[in-house]
Amino acid sequence: LFAQNKIKDGDIFFFFFLWFPGIESIPYMAYFNQKKVKIMGMLHAGSFTETDFVANLDSWAKYIEQGWFTFIDKIFVGSNHIKKEMIEKNRIIHFGNLYNTGLPFDPTYCWKLAPLQKWEQKENIVIFSGRLVDEKQPWIFDELKRKLPGVKFIKSLELNLSKTEYYKLLSKTKIMFTSALQENFGYATLEASAYGVNIIAPNRLSYAEKYPAKYLYNDLAVVEHMILNFLIEDNTIELLEIAKSQKENVKKMVGEIC
Repeated sequence: LFAQNKIKDGDIFFFFFLWFPGIESIPYMAYFNQKKVKIMGMLHAGSFTETDFVANLDSWAKYIEQGWFTFIDKIFVGSNHIKKEMIEKNRIIHFGNLYNTGLPFDPTYCWKLAPLQKWEQKENIVIFSGRLVDEKQPWIFDELKRKLPGVKFIKSLELNLSKTEYYKLLSKTKIMFTSALQENFGYATLEASAYGVNIIAPNRLSYAEKYPAKYLYNDLAVVEHMILNFLIEDNTIELLEIAKSQKENVKKMVGEIC
């Protein structure tokens, strides 16, 4: 675009994820083409997120991040958790260009792929949608499965589903369990909320900002009891409101961009 002279003063480069090696080429090319452009986007995680795999690259990742953050004009994050507890706490520079707007999520997109079902149509399914890596602690889910043999426990990533197939599975699921050590926004739980799936999440990270106390646990010892309760407790209306509330986040972002 620079070579074709299609970039004009005031143009904005927007990134769905700002952790993007090569992003520094934009201010580099803007300088040589004498164009005044802006760079904005969403930041989901980075080396400052201690349990993220990128943190294992900290011998170089934190330095390249600090370089990026000096030229990025606006950074949008999904929760106060990532803003206050991670970024400003773990970096030597203070971000005046950091905005907790939440991230865009529109549940109507989900329903276009798979319709919302009534609670009576759901099955006694508990789903785990996290990546099967240490930071998501999938072995805790395995232990719950062993303790509750009469309940169907499913790790969605083991099924190799398309997005439509995954949403169809959510539509008939009653519970989503997560034991994540890292979650700075929580798209998976919001997708589940859009289908009236009861959430069981740790009382930490971004979960504590989105969900009422009844969906959060402080101790794994109570999770088995929560599962048994949520297999019979229909909270669809409340969960739909939580999912729908995130649709307004895009307006907050656009307001800052414009």
